Amino acid sequence: MILFSEKKEVFKYNPAAQSVEWKNSFEKLVSGVFRVENYVFVTSVNGWGSPSFTTLIDYISGKQKWTTKNVLYGIHIYQNSIVFIDSKKQIVSISINTGKEKFKVKMSGFRWYETPRISLIDNKIYIFSTRKTFILNETTGSLRESKLPNKINPKEVVFLIDEFEMQINTLPGSGSVDSTGAMMAGGDAGGDGGGGGGGE
Repeated sequence: MILFSEKKEVFKYNPAAQSVEWKNSFEKLVSGVFRVENYVFVTSVNGWGSPSFTTLIDYISGKQKWTTKNVLYGIHIYQNSIVFIDSKKQIVSISINTGKEKFKVKMSGFRWYETPRISLIDNKIYIFSTRKTFILNETTGSLRESKLPNKINPKEVVFLIDEFEMQINTLPGSGSVDSTGAMMAGGDAGGDGGGGGGGE
């Protein structure tokens, strides 16, 4: 299976049958598509400087589940929640089923120019830069200052494929808030094959 996007459409294509299995249309321009297992995230925007929106689509049925006025950076799916960093460098947790916000936390302790990474290590969610490391309480959103596990030096880390990313075969660097860490990784990054390249 292949996911294609056009200016205002995203569709799932079956190359064996040479048929479109489902198609979704959007009012705004599609700026990014990213698949995690049976979830397809689509980012859309009117134009430069205008708000961006993210829509979650069921990969199997093509049904749109919800839309949120946000861009999801460093996506991690954890216990029926999506944990991500938004454009204001806040840690946000939303329900994967409804898109309803569970918590939103400002990342204190980081300098304005830093781009913290979000990573799942040993079943814990770490938020870290070269200077500071915190563990996120996925229930309350509170941050506890900590250190990365032994033998991991945050000052030396260039790329990190964490436990979550290893499961979905995504691209390195997706834990960062910069452009490599945005949810708009190209192609089909599903766990059943493909990596970031587009096919199963």
